[in-house]
Amino acid sequence: MLFYGMHLNPACQLLSLDVSSNAMGLESAKAVAEFLQDDPPLHKLDLSGNFIEEEGAQCIQKSLTDNSNLWHMVLQKNHIPGELERDLEEHVHGKKMDFNAPPDPEAAQFMR
Repeated sequence: MLFYGMHLNPACQLLSLDVSSNAMGLESAKAVAEFLQDDPPLHKLDLSGNFIEEEGAQCIQKSLTDNSNLWHMVLQKNHIPGELERDLEEHVHGKKMDFNAPPDPEAAQFMR
């Protein structure tokens, strides 16, 4: 619901979002993809510790083709095959995608 709500609100100026460990699956990954497809101002997104698998990751990958704002995404502790992880990494514009490190402490300050 969160991503659908942000998708419907073009005035949303959220720059950093941590939705780690929220048991997000395929439907949530599709909502994330739909949100990212419209190139929101979001710079950092932490999706770690969810249940995102190959199909959900592919949806997100397709949505990043025209996204110019997202430059850091954390996907650790999901079930995404290695080759798809590398493909996703290539689509993030800042080329900083973290599958193994803890969430960005700088981003955490925005979540308080």
